[in-house]
Amino acid sequence: LRNTVDALGAMYNNEFAALFQKYGVLTKREFMARNDIYVERYCKDVATESKLCLNIAKKQILPAGYRYQGELATTAAALKAAGKDPDTSSLDRASELVGELESSIAALEQAIHHEATGGLLDHAKHYRDEVIPAMMGVRKVADTLETLISDDLWPLPTYQEMLFIK
Repeated sequence: LRNTVDALGAMYNNEFAALFQKYGVLTKREFMARNDIYVERYCKDVATESKLCLNIAKKQILPAGYRYQGELATTAAALKAAGKDPDTSSLDRASELVGELESSIAALEQAIHHEATGGLLDHAKHYRDEVIPAMMGVRKVADTLETLISDDLWPLPTYQEMLFIK
């Protein structure tokens, strides 16, 4: 991805435009317009994907994490009330991951709502350097939570369900 944006940036180099113009492929204006379209499309695609990632994380995965935490806490409290010593390692791990998810969601929100200054290529670099890594942070935690949260609470199809259709 880094190479894609760098390649698009290099396309703005006048040498490429001159090469296309020399052989009658595109005028310099057509060449620059085409590159602008590619860069703008990249920015719009990443913007759309990042907003969808944020929406899914906030409205589906995080609530599932809270419900799972609640079930584990309720079970631990019931065991303690019954005079047993509950093992809270699963609850501790779930709480840790839910906290990480909350942090990664906040980082993604900040990256999405930050306004990159400069031209179109600067916006593309902002998406590449800030937004996409923030999306990957959300994804990493969500993938871990998927392996932890029970299937009846997980709101999305799991990898296992997609690979081995039930």
